[in-house]
Amino acid sequence: MSMWGGSPTGSFFSHLVAPDGSLGDMARPNEIGFKQGDGDQNVHDWYYEAAAAGVVMQAEILLVSRDLEAIRYFLPKMERACDFIEKTRDPKNGLFLVGPASNLLAPSYGGVKQPDGTFGKGYLAGLSITYLAALDRMAELYKMTGDKAKLDEYGRRQKITRESLPLLLTSDGYFAKSMEPGGVKHGVLGQERFGYLEGVANADAAGLRVVDDKTAESIYKQIAGFPAIRPLDFLLTNAPGLDDTYWNWGHTTGEGFSGFHKFGDWVNGGVWGTVEGRAILMYYRLGKFEDIRRSAGRAMTVKSSDEVVLLYNDLPENAKIEMTTEGGWPGESPATAYPAFPALIPEQGPQAQAPAELPESLKKPFAALTAMKRRLAGERDAEDEIAFIDAAIKSCQDYRVRVTMNPGPGYYRAITPERRKGINKFYEQAALSMYQGFVKRMERYAVKGNTRQRRIASLFSEAQK
Repeated sequence: MSMWGGSPTGSFFSHLVAPDGSLGDMARPNEIGFKQGDGDQNVHDWYYEAAAAGVVMQAEILLVSRDLEAIRYFLPKMERACDFIEKTRDPKNGLFLVGPASNLLAPSYGGVKQPDGTFGKGYLAGLSITYLAALDRMAELYKMTGDKAKLDEYGRRQKITRESLPLLLTSDGYFAKSMEPGGVKHGVLGQERFGYLEGVANADAAGLRVVDDKTAESIYKQIAGFPAIRPLDFLLTNAPGLDDTYWNWGHTTGEGFSGFHKFGDWVNGGVWGTVEGRAILMYYRLGKFEDIRRSAGRAMTVKSSDEVVLLYNDLPENAKIEMTTEGGWPGESPATAYPAFPALIPEQGPQAQAPAELPESLKKPFAALTAMKRRLAGERDAEDEIAFIDAAIKSCQDYRVRVTMNPGPGYYRAITPERRKGINKFYEQAALSMYQGFVKRMERYAVKGNTRQRRIASLFSEAQK
């Protein structure tokens, strides 16, 4: 039970008992709000896509740490969240049937308006996309723990979810926001009703790599070809406005719910830093570096002519602050012209430089890695070890290239000798860490490995001589 306000009768949230595995919108010690807290909670479904996002974040932490003890501790909790989401899967098509405000950027999803004026359930694209991202990462965790039964089960869930995704694509290759059980899609440009572009789910699909490169490119093509979704460089949540929320169904400007009276407010065409972060992941995946520069430039150079500073320690415990403006701001423009083809390394010409020598700290590791790669060339089932070595060798080569780069004066702040030295040191340390990681793997192979792994460890011992 939520116990919001310390009592089972204190507020709407207080009497809620969520299904097992549900995550919440907000919490404090001994209290939790299980549903999206803004809007009409009586209409809201459970916070399904937020639960999927929680699994994605925790899985990313565990995959980076590679801490098996932590992985085994958290996996049962993450499985409960996944099982919670699975209960919404429609066996007829593999999609997820959920009601209003169950999306990550809730309450911008209104479900489906019924003849009696209530709001029912639809197939939410964001839930399929974010949950598939969670399943992809869960599968990688099971590979680390060696749990074949769980890996098979989550592989089955992956397959069903990925194969059902095309049902939510438009004819132009980007995702609708949702689909009604009768087949009507919401979030398709050019439609008389529900004719908007959904920025969040599409950026997530490409940025979280749940779709192939072709679909990621078609998503980006639609975003790039629709300026209204990025009027000031940042990706909006949607454009040109939602006409399917529960407070303004049938209209793109709503009345009766504070914060949604016009397009550009909050989840109705607003800007969110977290959404822009996932958009940047999409840009990186597709090599759209100019979009990254524009986003960073917008974030770092938009400034007000006047400034208000509130010092926390000088404020009373309860303060009311009102800010009034008169408008008349200058037009927005980037402070610096953007290069058409940003690059630090000239491909040819007199400015091109040969890679630098390796520092003493990397010469022996590089020699050992290259020797080990030659020794593994004839080994069966050594793809994982070879991939590790290739990445470690490339990190050494990246150092050689980096130290010869001339980054110029610095796009955002000056590249001082101290900064340049620090950057080069970072590349050197990254290469050393990759090598040391391989050394530790070989040590583990030698002590606890099977016959094949012990043989590979022996080959590495020879390569180091």
